[in-house]
Amino acid sequence: MIRGGHREIQRKINTFLRANAKNEPGDLFPIVEDILRKKDRIIALAARHATPFYLIDEHGLHESVREFKTAFDAAIPGIRYFFAMKSNPHPFVLKAVIKNGMGIDVSSLRELKTAIQSGAKSIVYTGPGKTAAELETAVKLASSAEIIFNMDSFGELRKLNEITKKLRKKIKAGVRIYSKYHGKWNKFGIPLEELATFWRAASRAPYIDIQGVQIHMSWTSNYAPYEDALKDIAAHLEKNFDKKMKGCLKFIDFGGGFLPYQAGGFHPWGTPVGKCLKIIDDYNQQPSKFREKYYIRGSRPIGEFAAGIAAAIKKYLDPVVRCEYFCEPGRVICHRSMHLVMKVVDVKASDRVIMDAGINMVGWERFLEEYYPVVNLTHPSAKEITCRLYGSLCDPRDLFGEYCHASRMEEDDLVLVTNQGAYAYTLSQNFIKTIPRAFLLKKE
Repeated sequence: MIRGGHREIQRKINTFLRANAKNEPGDLFPIVEDILRKKDRIIALAARHATPFYLIDEHGLHESVREFKTAFDAAIPGIRYFFAMKSNPHPFVLKAVIKNGMGIDVSSLRELKTAIQSGAKSIVYTGPGKTAAELETAVKLASSAEIIFNMDSFGELRKLNEITKKLRKKIKAGVRIYSKYHGKWNKFGIPLEELATFWRAASRAPYIDIQGVQIHMSWTSNYAPYEDALKDIAAHLEKNFDKKMKGCLKFIDFGGGFLPYQAGGFHPWGTPVGKCLKIIDDYNQQPSKFREKYYIRGSRPIGEFAAGIAAAIKKYLDPVVRCEYFCEPGRVICHRSMHLVMKVVDVKASDRVIMDAGINMVGWERFLEEYYPVVNLTHPSAKEITCRLYGSLCDPRDLFGEYCHASRMEEDDLVLVTNQGAYAYTLSQNFIKTIPRAFLLKKE
């Protein structure tokens, strides 16, 4: 418990924040530099299309795919990739990742149909609560593409067994598991301790070819969670799988959840201790004063993820089983694929402006807590000024940022919010305003 007077509590909380969150403001300037190199082309695009709009950054998307595949191809030869559609289902993004040799990870029948229509040849169908009707339609679609059904429960196994017997159609399947490291994620899959029991039951289903095991992480900043989970899977396989069962294991899918390296951050008042400070300040009727403007969200370069996961496979799984490895990157692939482009429509004050866009573009109040570099393309600057960029929705939480790389802010200035390719377009909604269109900025 933090004790002391108000100033002492402020000091202690700021010290805690600084010690527990990386804060290197210069880390994200390369994002701004990349945007400024494209500035003239973005301005030209905005001259042809009314703002606001999503800017599809072809170069940013292809660079993310290249970096990810280069790292994992070298570390885990033969690895197969399945892009997590839920992170960004825009047709251009889907077709681009498919063209770059990735399959698609889908979590619903709607996504499955979209993946097939986009040209996907390999698909993993994962997710809880699949209905019998959805599963039956998916089984019928299995001739259109290679579909691997990652079963989520014993109940789903029963449904699939009944459906495949009725249709007399063979399918490939895996099973999703969760371990002691998954915490609240135990909503998904079966407990690891029940894997061998599930495998034997699935092996008795005449039309289900059980081939693999899938796990999934979320918001991982380093490879340690994957190492822990793969170690536990190896121990379970060694203890509970006989030689025949090990021979039938064709793949292990270690999921996605990779947090992009130096791509964004968060405001101090969005942290638990930061909220405590704000509550104290509100009680004392004074503004909160934080030592830092924002913190860079900590993560490691993707090469470190690849090397760490590969080392875990070599140490724990290679002595037990030989199989293929799958992964399901989403956010790390598409975060650079889209930016938000908008204009200043009203200057309320030097530190407060209204944009012609609303946070219906991202679907929720993301920027109240999260930080991403914002760039004024009309009056750019390497330095940030303090300026609240409000959206034009009738909602006080409609905010795009607290700071902007700008020399000044004027009406009609063109402004870009960076790195909104993951879980922004997906979550967009027709709230007060319609969802804007998306336009492509091609690679040079």
